[in-house]
Amino acid sequence: MLHAPSIGIGFVVMRDNWPEVVEAARVARELGVDNFRISAIFQPDNERYFAGWYEQAQALCRKAEEQATEDFRVFNLFGERLEDLRRQQPDYAFCGYQHFTTYIGADLNVYRCCNTAYNTRGRIGSIRQCRFRDLWRSAAKEADFTSFDARACRRCQFNRKNRMVLYAIAREPADVAFV
Repeated sequence: MLHAPSIGIGFVVMRDNWPEVVEAARVARELGVDNFRISAIFQPDNERYFAGWYEQAQALCRKAEEQATEDFRVFNLFGERLEDLRRQQPDYAFCGYQHFTTYIGADLNVYRCCNTAYNTRGRIGSIRQCRFRDLWRSAAKEADFTSFDARACRRCQFNRKNRMVLYAIAREPADVAFV
């Protein structure tokens, strides 16, 4: 059974726009999109960037969640993303998230995630001369994914997801006897 695509709007919380998050969620709902995702901007100052206004922004992000309905979901990742900024570099080598999503840049290069976009570390390949499908199924892409070490990333906004993937593929997860 094919599912219709899910259309969402992302709101990246920054110093200049955080007071607008509730209104943005309301507008997104009225536009008829399926979801609204709230996250924190990733920038060189890490969590220091949010000093002086984090609590107010977090409260408004929670208030934006009230816009959710049966047909409109609000994903508030603001606090989680800030924790990722605090944690910074991954302490694990395997990046499971790169297997589930990708970013295609305006330069027609394909990148493993938004944090590694537009740099050689994140570049998987290019679709300038080939189809995405061919690149995604290529031996070169598989070799790139296999050799990638997440510990070399300066920060990761997908720590929680990567840890869940690592847990799920562990040879003997802690809850193996539960089932």
